[in-house]
Amino acid sequence: MSEKERLGGTARNVGNWYLKSISLNPSISIEAFSEIYWGMRMQLGYRPDQVARVQELVSEKSYESLIEIIVDVLSVEIGSDFDDLYFDTFSKQRAIYDRVFRDELNKFGIPAHIIG
Repeated sequence: MSEKERLGGTARNVGNWYLKSISLNPSISIEAFSEIYWGMRMQLGYRPDQVARVQELVSEKSYESLIEIIVDVLSVEIGSDFDDLYFDTFSKQRAIYDRVFRDELNKFGIPAHIIG
């Protein structure tokens, strides 16, 4: 699987779950959605180090956009290889990755202020 496919697949997964969530509760906040989403992801079976990483990430933040959730999912699932590229201030990767995330979420018709 190519890097773009993996990034896009994660964005599509988050987008799908967001649309399912708002179909059940149209006024759901991003923060409430993130709790539901992480609960579902944890049930799928992360390794102990990944569970610890999720707990660390979730305890430190209040999500305001789907991109923030996508970035954290990739941080948990790919690890430092993703973090090193995404958070490197001298890298253009963050802009490229964010564009992939936005392109995929836009296909669902999700508003820009929700995408982030």
